[in-house]
Amino acid sequence: MADDRNVVMGMPSWFAVLMSALPILVALILLIGFKVSSLRTAVCVYGLAVVLAAMKTPFQMPLVAIGLASIQGLLLSLVIVLVLIFGLLLYNVLQVGGAIETISSAFTRRAHLPVQQALLISAALGPFLEATSGFGIGIVIAAPLFLAVGFSPRKTVLLSLLTQTAVPWGALAVGTVINAELSNVSLHALGMTSALATIPLYLMYTVAVVLIYRLSWTQACRCFVNTLRQAYPAVVSTVGYIAMSTVMQKAGMINCISSAIAFLFGGSFLLVSPLIGGLGGFISGSNSAANAMFAPFQSAMAHKLHSSALLYATSQNVSAANMSYASPSRISLATVVSKQVGREGEFIRKVLPLSLAAVAIVIVFNVMFWVFIKSF
Repeated sequence: MADDRNVVMGMPSWFAVLMSALPILVALILLIGFKVSSLRTAVCVYGLAVVLAAMKTPFQMPLVAIGLASIQGLLLSLVIVLVLIFGLLLYNVLQVGGAIETISSAFTRRAHLPVQQALLISAALGPFLEATSGFGIGIVIAAPLFLAVGFSPRKTVLLSLLTQTAVPWGALAVGTVINAELSNVSLHALGMTSALATIPLYLMYTVAVVLIYRLSWTQACRCFVNTLRQAYPAVVSTVGYIAMSTVMQKAGMINCISSAIAFLFGGSFLLVSPLIGGLGGFISGSNSAANAMFAPFQSAMAHKLHSSALLYATSQNVSAANMSYASPSRISLATVVSKQVGREGEFIRKVLPLSLAAVAIVIVFNVMFWVFIKSF
């Protein structure tokens, strides 16, 4: 069975490369070309990845291994799903309790021009919420605020996606890193156990918010029902894309694509390193998942080419983060909150060039940083 932890430096056959990229290409065609909803696309491309892994190809895996990879993808998405559900629940409670209207009124009093309101929400409030919570909560809170102050649904989707710019610098992650260092424990283990310990706290805070806003039981029930209805497409999309990327990773498809790129560019790999990071962010919708997918490959390429491992790691981290907000799963979340479900392909077409421009800037940064290092 193929495993992407082993970095293949030889050039795979073009047939293998095309087959390995097929789920990603089909996702783009369905979303952008045929305007299929993100939910249906996620189910289709996950099924395609499973079929390719089950067929007699270089990526063939036993059915048991495919099932385990799918389960792993489901487990990886659980944390994201929990954050999405409770984020949407928070939004509904704030909406019913009148808090969204109160906050929007404060914004309109202090920022009279639409551009000022957009900057305050997209460049200040939204990134702060995303950095402290993660997994799209900036979108969940920013989108209803944009709608409340009078922005059109189309602009609301696009502007709320820009709240994802602070993903690599999550404020809570800093505290976790410091704790792990000072306590001399595994950062990964500390992060996982902290996440598990936080789950019941979400329930407590949810109840506290309901009590603070003094919602009736009818209003509280309506919040829960609305949350489940809104969460359904975003949750299915997220699980589908992450399960697809996990199956592709375990079957060696991701490694095949990366190896082909590495072979073609050789010593100029530094120029395409951000594209690989961006690819992970786009298909998974998560900076963490993209780093888990491609960081070992980037590190191996850095050592093989005698380049800076730090530069490749930075390239991976920043590119993945700035492509994740153009991912189908994140856009699905934005369209759910903005009541634009079914138009995911349209918004991908609009926001993808911006993400690619960000990756291009990272490429320029890589070159400048490498020249700076070589000058000493």
